[in-house]
Amino acid sequence: MEDGHIQQELNQVSVSKLPLVESKGKQDQKPNNTKKSRDARLSVILLDQGLFTVYKRLFVTCLALSITFLLISATGNFQYVTDKAALFSIGNILALTLCRSEACLRVVFYITVKVFGWSCVPLRVKTVVTSLLQSLGGIHSGCGVSSIAWLIYALGLTLRDKENTSTEIIGVTVGDSSAQTHDQHTHNGRTNQEQKTI
Repeated sequence: MEDGHIQQELNQVSVSKLPLVESKGKQDQKPNNTKKSRDARLSVILLDQGLFTVYKRLFVTCLALSITFLLISATGNFQYVTDKAALFSIGNILALTLCRSEACLRVVFYITVKVFGWSCVPLRVKTVVTSLLQSLGGIHSGCGVSSIAWLIYALGLTLRDKENTSTEIIGVTVGDSSAQTHDQHTHNGRTNQEQKTI
């Protein structure tokens, strides 16, 4: 008897009152006539996010410092940097690696908690430090771009002094700079796709 009553209630529910649920395949399909500028990575970075995020400030700071030293070196005003251009590229690669190293970040976070975890530390200071730690990717990206610039500069200096340089070093330098450029493009594309799915 009870089953018959439930069946009658189910028959009375109209299909139009039920919410429409599209299949996942249909949701993923987007019309091709959407504006490309809106979906472009630059558009996402500039319009959907703030112009002066901590990440972007760290990126610009790292890049500006590196480019400043690069320009001073290129003008011949800082001979040490000119002599050690490849070392500056390696230093940037080390910095970008440490910014993504789990072991290094664990040590940094541990020290940060021990230093700033006290209740006497103002909330504003804790917020600034937390924001900096969450935006270490800006240093990672800035050092990545800077390392490519330093590597190209070092390659130019090496090619100027071909007589004293082996062809293997030149080949490795050219291969490394093109691999870094490809890796950054691939990584950034993957990151952009992952952010869109979230």
